[in-house]
Amino acid sequence: MALTVRQAAVLLALAAAVPSALAQPEKPSIKQTEQATRALATWLESDDFDPHRLAQVTRHGQLVVPSLIAALEHGPSPAKRELVRRSLDADYDALARPSRARSDFVQHYMANFEALYRIRAAQALSATGGPAARTALEAWVAKAERDDLRTATRQALEKIK
Repeated sequence: MALTVRQAAVLLALAAAVPSALAQPEKPSIKQTEQATRALATWLESDDFDPHRLAQVTRHGQLVVPSLIAALEHGPSPAKRELVRRSLDADYDALARPSRARSDFVQHYMANFEALYRIRAAQALSATGGPAARTALEAWVAKAERDDLRTATRQALEKIK
């Protein structure tokens, strides 16, 4: 069976389109990965809500979603926890008249740091959006042990893109 010129042209066009349709998404460059990592650390560890810092995270799109999900589920890394614990110990030592025991002081402020870290992850997941972000937020609402975490996660779910 002979092909017409038109049929041959359609087949060639389809053959040319197949490789691009099957191609894997481009891997991020080292520079993009470094920028995303810096933006994540700055956002997750910040004390204030700065929309510019959040925008620096969300501009990386779905590249940052797995890291944000990990931050939501696991909180800060053990290394970051240790740095904060040491800082809290130093803060306690600087107090003229501590109103509570060192362990209570450190535990209280460490729990607040970890909660804020997870809240920041929820906010960034909401702003970044996507099915994986939504699924993670929906799962976290039921897991969150603190009221402030549950409330922030619900708010993030209401705003998700």
